[in-house]
Amino acid sequence: MSELKVWYEVEISGKKLQPPPYAVQFIRSMGDHTVAEVTAVYPRQIPMRMRPPIPNPSAPVKVTWGTKPNAMREWYGYVHHTRPGYSEELGVETRSYVLVGTGHIMEKQYTKDWRKITDSGIAQQLAEKHGLSLVAHRTKRVYDYLLQPGISDLDWLKVRGKECGRRVHVENGVLYFVEPASLAMARKQQPILERMDKKRLAERVINVEPLFGTLVPTAGKQAKRALTGFDIDQNRLLNAKQVPSEPSPDFVARDTAIAKPSDLYQYVDALGVEHEEWLHATMTLSYDSNVDHLPGQLIDLKGDAVNPKLHGTWMVTKSSHYLQSRLVTGLGDRRFDSELQISRNAADTYQVRDRRVPAVNDACVRSGGKWISASRQVVLL
Repeated sequence: MSELKVWYEVEISGKKLQPPPYAVQFIRSMGDHTVAEVTAVYPRQIPMRMRPPIPNPSAPVKVTWGTKPNAMREWYGYVHHTRPGYSEELGVETRSYVLVGTGHIMEKQYTKDWRKITDSGIAQQLAEKHGLSLVAHRTKRVYDYLLQPGISDLDWLKVRGKECGRRVHVENGVLYFVEPASLAMARKQQPILERMDKKRLAERVINVEPLFGTLVPTAGKQAKRALTGFDIDQNRLLNAKQVPSEPSPDFVARDTAIAKPSDLYQYVDALGVEHEEWLHATMTLSYDSNVDHLPGQLIDLKGDAVNPKLHGTWMVTKSSHYLQSRLVTGLGDRRFDSELQISRNAADTYQVRDRRVPAVNDACVRSGGKWISASRQVVLL
């Protein structure tokens, strides 16, 4: 990749940040707020009065980032806080702008009664309330009554997602309420090919390793999943068991609120979805990463420097991107590095149940001091 291609530009409250930032970093994780950090440097010859004012918390921010000319992306968020610092490497004072994604607007706490509504219906109403587009997999169960008990809309939606087997994520102008094993959050339907070979210079993929922990399965083990409930009408105990096709953690769930067989089986499915990603690895890319390495995107991992057991298709569940460019600042190096967490729900591939990629426009526009979707689309899958 040519040094001239790495590029980024930051606007805070509609004003371009000057002098341009030294580095930009994004951290995205499914179900969590996207966090970004913009680092600006100020040589001593730049007096305080010449430096930009410290922005107010929650000031809207737009970051244009990527590689020119064909791989540029826009990210929208808000200022969380700023902090001063000092770079020993450069010998200059620094200022870090810590930013948070558009899900920030859903953090205000509410108490609300919900009646005669499905979980996907709740997601649709909350997307409309906050000016976001929606991509959601429909849910069928209609609840007579639900209480949102003084928690934020985002946390409430996560509670509902856990009940019905949906993953909640907000990125730019889109609220996602989707099945994990789908491509609803992906940028491309086909996996992005990545190789790590012994005979090639480590210019791109420089490391791939499994993450060892409780979610890494024991070979040949079949975990038993058991749920119990009580049928009030029939005065009998209900039992549901699900043996997964692949090894997964043991768990037993008991919920005294389950009173119907249909509710119990929905709960079984939801817990199965929650625990289906049982193998995780990390993947490090150096200098020449990809702007589409984002949560929800599939990656096809190959190469003779990768353990054969790790070959095949994975889904990105967390991504960290670090950008630095001499072209932008005249300082530092040219870098576009990434650290990815990738996951699987099967031994040698990621089994996708829904391959549709809605390709919703996630651009935002400012309205009343906050970001809202430029398109306000609703996609129900």
